Amino acid sequence: MRQWIEKNKPYFPAEFFIAGFLFDLITLSRIDESFQLLQQFCYLLVIGFLLIFEKSQRVERWFSKGFLNKIWIYRYEVIHFMLGSLLSVYTIFYFKSASIWNSFLFIGGLSALMVLNEFEKVKGLGGLLRFTMFSLCSCSYFIYLVPIVWQHMGFFTFVFSLILSGIFYYFFFYLVSRYQHVTSKQLFTEVLLPGIVVHSLFFVFYIIGFIPPIPLSLEKVGVYHQISKNQDQYVLQYDRPWWRFWERGAQTFVAGPEDKVHCFVSVFAPKFFREQVKMEWFLENSRGWQKTDSIPFQISGGRDQGFRGYTVKNRFDPGQWQVRVLTSDDRELGRIYFTVLKQEVAADREFKTELY
Repeated sequence: MRQWIEKNKPYFPAEFFIAGFLFDLITLSRIDESFQLLQQFCYLLVIGFLLIFEKSQRVERWFSKGFLNKIWIYRYEVIHFMLGSLLSVYTIFYFKSASIWNSFLFIGGLSALMVLNEFEKVKGLGGLLRFTMFSLCSCSYFIYLVPIVWQHMGFFTFVFSLILSGIFYYFFFYLVSRYQHVTSKQLFTEVLLPGIVVHSLFFVFYIIGFIPPIPLSLEKVGVYHQISKNQDQYVLQYDRPWWRFWERGAQTFVAGPEDKVHCFVSVFAPKFFREQVKMEWFLENSRGWQKTDSIPFQISGGRDQGFRGYTVKNRFDPGQWQVRVLTSDDRELGRIYFTVLKQEVAADREFKTELY
């Protein structure tokens, strides 16, 4: 067994990464699922205490003995399995919640950390990197836990999330500083500074719009000629050539004299969650994208396929259009581009139908 372990040890990082990621894909459910939230919190606790014991051993304040020593040699694998698992969860949830336009750098950075976490050279950088990633996981967890519990989101909710995350992180810093004989400079550089930097960056990223509007996510958006409701289903009708199969509804919108432009959305929200979402319509002209309308509507959470709604544009000019779906704190859930072409004479059309 020992020979097999030594022979395959170089492959352990990739194997643990794949195992953690597959575990998340198999077990991941709704973002507000209670067991899942509890599991992530337990992961954070285990990582935090392992980091404390690992640092205690380095300053010769604690030593693993006997059977515990046999397990302790795999502490890095356990820490990085859990860090990789948490980072993959957050990357998946943030990706679902993000508008790629505003959150590309944040999602890209999180994905890069998830991959870098599995390299031996990165693991060898020591406690500074591990405490940095621990702080990142703490921030990511609390900024969607608090809105789920609070059933609301916004600036003050986000700030409160960072405060709770800071208190959680400071608890482990206190344990390190209270029970270990290390210099103040070393404590500040390796333990406290990563937490300050990460929490500060999250606040800055929120202000400039890089943080996705988690726990909300845009499940569907499309442009249609007619929308009606039949019992619990929306009937979405559109005119589109068969070969434009990639379009969501009729993104090349051929408008007859009596046509109206309908934009349909479905927004996922946690149970009992209430939030105001707005759909902003933009028309492109010589001065760039000009906003023509901002239409708010209230959503309520709980439905697996998301809360459904739509807005209608009665008067419109031909040209390039877009609709952006925003939260009450102006974070973008997503957008759709489409082209409007005017047809002066009514033509016979056979609409395609989509039920949602």
